[in-house]
Amino acid sequence: MISIIIPAYNAERFIKESITSVLNQTYQDFEIIVIDDGSSDRTENICKKIIKADSRVHYYRKKNEGVSSARNKGLELAKGKYIMFLDSDDMLTSNALLVLLKEIKKGKYDAVYGKHAYYYGKRILERTIRVKSGEYIYSDLKQKLLDDGTMTGMLFGSVCGVLYRKEIISNSSLLFNLLMSVNEDGFFNLQFIRNGARIKVINDPYVYIYRQWKLTKKNKLEKDINMEKASLIIKDYIEKNGEQDDFRIQLLRRNVSVAFWNGLKINETRVNVRDAYFYLNDLFKDINVTNGMKYLDYSNMGKYKRILCWMIRNKHILLFYLSVKYIYPAVKRIVKR
Repeated sequence: MISIIIPAYNAERFIKESITSVLNQTYQDFEIIVIDDGSSDRTENICKKIIKADSRVHYYRKKNEGVSSARNKGLELAKGKYIMFLDSDDMLTSNALLVLLKEIKKGKYDAVYGKHAYYYGKRILERTIRVKSGEYIYSDLKQKLLDDGTMTGMLFGSVCGVLYRKEIISNSSLLFNLLMSVNEDGFFNLQFIRNGARIKVINDPYVYIYRQWKLTKKNKLEKDINMEKASLIIKDYIEKNGEQDDFRIQLLRRNVSVAFWNGLKINETRVNVRDAYFYLNDLFKDINVTNGMKYLDYSNMGKYKRILCWMIRNKHILLFYLSVKYIYPAVKRIVKR
């Protein structure tokens, strides 16, 4: 049996569609575990109606402690031989479980990582392939697990769309880090693969659909300190395992990636040009960002990222602002990423 864990917080808008995408699977031997992380909307009512119609759906409500805590509770309750995570606003393709299960059994892998696609209401855009289809162990991926130099983040930055063998997670006592509110997925995968897992990556067909929808814009523009906190936790983990030399370049690359992500935050706010200029200038003049630029992998970057990277490197702050504010939002909906 496969246990699909769905953490949910104020998910009334999409939770039914998310659960339905599992109920409509061609492979039917599964349980769905919805962990309600203290929702204050209609999430509970919606889930309880679904439970009455299908006994494979289980609902558990807890106080609000974040997605990592919710997923950890799901792992505690899961009875399946295999584990899969699904976010409450996303969906699985109809053959997702069957495709992943066939692969994990065929090679007796510890996990199979499927391909993602982005959903823009009426348009689906497949994600750019970062790891070729094939079998991998830690030593194969070690040089790019944390940051491959394309300003895309951790190589396996999501636990969604992945079928894990539960035995490996249990034997490693592996849980999501409660101190991280960003990159907790990537850190989980880093530890999972490092613990001797043998994985398979498949890039056809895509099995997981990320819903892309607009968030309410904020009035204040500030760096995400949670990214820096995540960097420190990851760095500490690497140093405790004596691998700081192996990850030195990747940590330098990450400085640029974090600055880039923080730069994109101008799309999430209503700040004026002047405030945005000083904010971006402060981000990109950082010596850690400057030092990391030389280690980026420009050849494997998307064209739009190469252009934005050129702007960062040459300190074209106003041009970066205009591109990110007015061009980037449209480009990312039509270009593979």
